[in-house]
Amino acid sequence: MAVAIMVISFTQVFWEAGMGKALIQCQENIEQAANAAFWINLGLGLIFALVLFFSSDLIATHLFHDNRVSDVVKVMTLQSC
Repeated sequence: MAVAIMVISFTQVFWEAGMGKALIQCQENIEQAANAAFWINLGLGLIFALVLFFSSDLIATHLFHDNRVSDVVKVMTLQSC
């Protein structure tokens, strides 16, 4: 469980991509910037979730040498979307 949480948390750093910080600093066209941040975060979240889901077997066997991690990562990936 701890390994799966670590993997999910690591990918969340990348899919957030600093959009929240950029949105806070935006002073003009706030609605347009919020829409862009929403769609970028949604798209990146889906991409990372798909990559994690389909590569969970490789992550479990090659990185952590434990096949049980694969199923936990798959379930947590679906939950985090």
